[in-house]
Amino acid sequence: MPIAVATIIATGQAPAEADGLILLGELAWTALCATPRYPADVAASHENGFSRIVVPEASAREASLVDGVEILPFANLAQLAAYLRKEIKPLPIPPQIEDEEYIPPEMSGIDFAYIKGQEHVKRALEIAAAGGHNVVMMGPPAAEKPCWRVPYVQYYRR
Repeated sequence: MPIAVATIIATGQAPAEADGLILLGELAWTALCATPRYPADVAASHENGFSRIVVPEASAREASLVDGVEILPFANLAQLAAYLRKEIKPLPIPPQIEDEEYIPPEMSGIDFAYIKGQEHVKRALEIAAAGGHNVVMMGPPAAEKPCWRVPYVQYYRR
């Protein structure tokens, strides 16, 4: 998204008034797509002196959890360009629901404690899960993935 906005400004499609504006999110064709960890990124931006932060519309509620910043949600690149040209105002942020109660997901009853050995494989899976990564383990279908296959474990970022 930042590269697309820089291109819009460089080609004269919008004035260069994006100073002090943080752009969080990814661009898929023209739609703005969410990425994980918005509260942490918003808090870090605020600590570094930025108060206006552009986020995808789908992530506005999550990003607004940090106090003291102005969240500017947009659904697509055209809306963001129109905002930079001062043609439109940002979309309203959905209100926080105070009564909403967190219900934890059902646990399947499977635990790494039941798996004996393979400590380095379990550790790799825990790290991947904690970081929100996908894991692909190589080997024939329905077969165990022995420890000598661990170097072939590939990590892909979502």
